[in-house]
Amino acid sequence: MTAQLIQKEQLNEIEFVTNSIANPKEKSELMQKLKKWETLGNGFKNKCKIYFNAISGIKVVETTIWMVSNEYVNLKGGLTIPVNSIVDVEF
Repeated sequence: MTAQLIQKEQLNEIEFVTNSIANPKEKSELMQKLKKWETLGNGFKNKCKIYFNAISGIKVVETTIWMVSNEYVNLKGGLTIPVNSIVDVEF
């Protein structure tokens, strides 16, 4: 996947685009990945790459996930990414 790498601190400048995952199985798989990385982030301080849709194209940020809800992924420093904008999460 081709994506522009950004720094976590740039998230405040991003205009997110909602990615509608129509398939409930795909949405469930994404949530499972996010929860896994939440555990790895809190327990072991592991960073992951979060790919997401923005108005200016697909972006990626390498960070630690602190908390996952149905609507947002919370990162250190009070930064958030809407779950509906996330395309994928990987190591």
